Amino acid sequence: MGHLIRKKRIGISLIIAVTLAGGIIFTSACSAAGKTPQQQSSRSDEETTMETLELKGVTYYLVFDETQLRAIGKDGYGLDRNYLQQADIELSSDEWVPIGTEDEPFKGSYNGNGFEIKGLTMTDPKAEIVGLFGYAEDAQLYNITLRDYDIMSAGRDIKKKSVSPVLVFGMGKTRSYDNTVYPKK
Repeated sequence: MGHLIRKKRIGISLIIAVTLAGGIIFTSACSAAGKTPQQQSSRSDEETTMETLELKGVTYYLVFDETQLRAIGKDGYGLDRNYLQQADIELSSDEWVPIGTEDEPFKGSYNGNGFEIKGLTMTDPKAEIVGLFGYAEDAQLYNITLRDYDIMSAGRDIKKKSVSPVLVFGMGKTRSYDNTVYPKK
């Protein structure tokens, strides 16, 4: 009997060791690529892909990183879809292009889910629309937290400019609520 218990313990220990080693190898590969395991599994370097989640008959596209955030409205990710942020996102210093234009407004929903978007930068003095979302129509933007954003440099000459951190123009039944903004110090 004691021999049988010892074999089971060894078998269980072996399974645990293999599982842990696999997780360490996967995490190490992700770290070497500069990605979290979620980012590694949700996108490739060739194209931007997003995982989806179905809740109460509604499909949400999951946003884990900057590449996915910048893909909204491009790369086949329509302006009429529902997006759910899944992690804090640190933006590079690349110039931000607002989501949604006057001719093609954002018409979906974006739930920041309590996570932060850090480092939104707009420095182009020619930009007339300055913010995370430019135009939205019948959309919902909520639980978005912007931290250390720098949009004022684009709005120094405020004539003929519209500046707002989260949403510049909301049309129709657009709702923007429970959002928090912290400008760069």
